[in-house]
Amino acid sequence: MMSYRRYRRLSAWQRRIYRIFYKVMRWLIWIVLGILGTALCLLLLPFLLILLFAPIRYSVDTKLDTQKHAGEGIDNIVSVRVRYLFGLFRLIYDYPTLAEGDSGGMSIKIAEYVLAGKSDDSTINNKENHDDLKPAEQNTDSDTAINTDFAGEKKQEKDEKNNSSDDNPESFSQKTEKIKNNLKKLLNTANTVLTYPHRKTIMELILVCFKKYRRILIPKHLKINGEIGFSDPSRTGIFFGVYGVIVSILEIQSIRLQAVFDIDETILRLDADIRGSITIAGLTWPLLWLAWKEPVRGLIIKHIFKR
Repeated sequence: MMSYRRYRRLSAWQRRIYRIFYKVMRWLIWIVLGILGTALCLLLLPFLLILLFAPIRYSVDTKLDTQKHAGEGIDNIVSVRVRYLFGLFRLIYDYPTLAEGDSGGMSIKIAEYVLAGKSDDSTINNKENHDDLKPAEQNTDSDTAINTDFAGEKKQEKDEKNNSSDDNPESFSQKTEKIKNNLKKLLNTANTVLTYPHRKTIMELILVCFKKYRRILIPKHLKINGEIGFSDPSRTGIFFGVYGVIVSILEIQSIRLQAVFDIDETILRLDADIRGSITIAGLTWPLLWLAWKEPVRGLIIKHIFKR
C-alpha cells in the first residue's frame, strides 16, 4: 500500500493508473475469496445433506410382567436400538434379567469405539460369570448389609433435607413466589395469543403442524399389547379414559391395552414391538413451515426481535 506522501508526488496519469490497479486488485481479491467460499460450500454441502436426510432408525422390544414369579410368566426384557448415519453412531440399551438386581446397561458407540457404557465383551463376560456362579457361592449376608446401610443413608439424607426446610421458612416462600411468577408469565403469554387478531388462523396452522408431526413421529411398525390395572379401580378408569382420548387423537389402531379390575396390587403386562425411522430435516421442517407463515411470523417478529 502506497503512502499518502508518495501518492502526492505522482503525476496525474500515474495516479490514474494507480487507482485502476487498486480497483482491479480489490476485485481480484473478492473474486478469489468468492471462489474459495463457493468451493468450500460445495464440499460441505454433501455432508450437510447427509446429516439432515440420513435416517435415524430405532427399534424398541419390550416384554414386561410385574406378576412374574419363579417359573411363571415372561422374562422382563427392554431392548432399545438407535442407529444414525447408516450405523456409524449407535445407542444401545438393554435391561436383561441376568441376575437379581442387574440393571442392564446403556452404551454409545461410534463405529467400533465405545464412548460411554458397557461394551459387548463386558456383557458377555457378565453372562459367563453369572452362569458360573452357584447359589452357595453368593454372599447374601453382605448384600443385605449393604442394602440396609444404603437405606440408612437415604433416610438420614431425607431427615437432613426436612430439617433444612424447617429451619429456612424463607425457602418455601421463595419457591411459592417463583411458581406464582411463572404462572403469571404463562397466563400473560396465553392472553397475548388469545387476544391476537389472527388467533384463529394461528390455531389452524398449529393444528396442521401437529398433523405433520403425527405423520412423522408415529412409527411405521407399531404393535403394543398388554394388560394394566391398579389396586384402586378409579385410577384404572382414569388411566384408560386418558388412554382412549390419546389413541383417538393419534388415530392409532395397533395399541391394544385391556383394563384389569378387582386386583389387590398393581399389574402390568406389556408386549411391545416398535420400529421406525426419522430424519433431522423431517423434524425441523414442520416447525420452520409454521414459523414462516404470515401470522406466526409477525407474532415472532413483534415479541422477540423488537424487544
